[in-house]
Amino acid sequence: MNLRPYQENIIQEIRKNIKHNSICIQSPCGSGKSVIQGMIAAAAAAKKNRVLFLVHRRELCQQIENTFRLCNVDFHYCNISMVQMVTRRLENEPEPQIIMTDENHHCLAESYIRIYDQFPNALKLGFTATPIRLGGKGLGAIYNILLKGPKIDWLIENNFLSPFKLFSNNLVDTSNLHIQNGDYKTSEVNEIMEKTVIYGETIKNYTELANGKKTIVYCASIAASKSTVEEFNNNGFTAYHLDGKTPKDERQQVVQDFRDNKIQILSNVDLFGEGFDIPDCECVILLRPTKSLGLYIQQSMRSMRYKPSKEAIIIDHVGNCFEHGLPNYEHPWSLEDWPKRKKAEEEEKIKQCPECFAVIEPNIKICPYCGFVFEKQVNDVEVEDIILEEITQETILAKKPYSYYLRIQTLEELILFANAKKYKTGWILHKIEELKHSLKMTFEDFIKIQKANEYRFGWVLHKAEEYKVNVPEKYSNYRRYIS
Repeated sequence: MNLRPYQENIIQEIRKNIKHNSICIQSPCGSGKSVIQGMIAAAAAAKKNRVLFLVHRRELCQQIENTFRLCNVDFHYCNISMVQMVTRRLENEPEPQIIMTDENHHCLAESYIRIYDQFPNALKLGFTATPIRLGGKGLGAIYNILLKGPKIDWLIENNFLSPFKLFSNNLVDTSNLHIQNGDYKTSEVNEIMEKTVIYGETIKNYTELANGKKTIVYCASIAASKSTVEEFNNNGFTAYHLDGKTPKDERQQVVQDFRDNKIQILSNVDLFGEGFDIPDCECVILLRPTKSLGLYIQQSMRSMRYKPSKEAIIIDHVGNCFEHGLPNYEHPWSLEDWPKRKKAEEEEKIKQCPECFAVIEPNIKICPYCGFVFEKQVNDVEVEDIILEEITQETILAKKPYSYYLRIQTLEELILFANAKKYKTGWILHKIEELKHSLKMTFEDFIKIQKANEYRFGWVLHKAEEYKVNVPEKYSNYRRYIS
């Protein structure tokens, strides 16, 4: 099997960093992680090194095995198994030289840790699009180094993923939902979605935005999924519901019918997310609010598998994009825990004037110090007769409260936030200083600021020293300017 250049590059980077013995590889949904895994497994098995490949869901075993056969993996030395099965027979499992973990964001679960502890000398390779656990827990307790694959926009530009349009308008109020294990409490989500009459809006917006496109619908409950399917069928579409309790043979036949264009719409509950591959799925409909960034990315990008001339459509009825951003947003992935939101960030109890930086009460509409006029607040929308709008990253940031800047970790997002809110350059520079301990600045970031503001180059060097940012070797001769 021929590798794409970026896939080959990931394998080379893994080889260079084998000394770390525990490597997490982040690469976007649809970038072909299973092919990379297969080629690594084939090379290891050819040298008679044992590979243990861990998956968390039964449906993925056959899919992975099919890919590994295309990569000529010798299965005498490679065991693809559900993590639950391995933990039950741990004492009888032959010692592997490599443990590969699929959908690696699950690796902090006790069952995975038992396996890792049983084979401490094995090279651990974990693959995921979203290296973060529910609730923001990083994976640094298991992995020593994070390798990053290509960016989503690059994959789109080079025809490895399909471009997309996302349409949304939040139809549910999640402000009173409780958080349990890092996501909204399931029973409360089910209750709020049952009370929110959006099935008619779902059909109407699908008809207007993606009429006839092969679509996967993500629902909050089995009852909601079945009701959604009933509405689609009553309106002349061919839809089917699947969940974890659907018999295996029936599930396989339905999925095949979907591939063969006999079914237009598949509705499910937490089934077709991680690792599920249907390249010709053209549209996804999100009908389940989630606090999980990983779940949102997995679901929203399911329609972006590449197909010539395809433009993926993402219809977000529950406003997940306003919580997590567009699916192609480049998050500052790391192995560290993500900073937790402070209560003060949840509720905007104060606001700051972007013109003179004065801190004032949130209900004041005109700054008493400089006269700056604040934007009007957007009123809650009515559920009935909603027209969805196309969403951009600027749309999302424009709706964020002022206090959102406290959560920003990169200069790129800080600039996007400032542009969306129509704040001036002085506000950006002020916030860079305020956020110096949490903002992940690079030397190139300071170069951008220097050029935009026509500062002397010495300013860049002073800032690099102040923020403890590494100076690239080509600039090392300029260090003498720092006194």
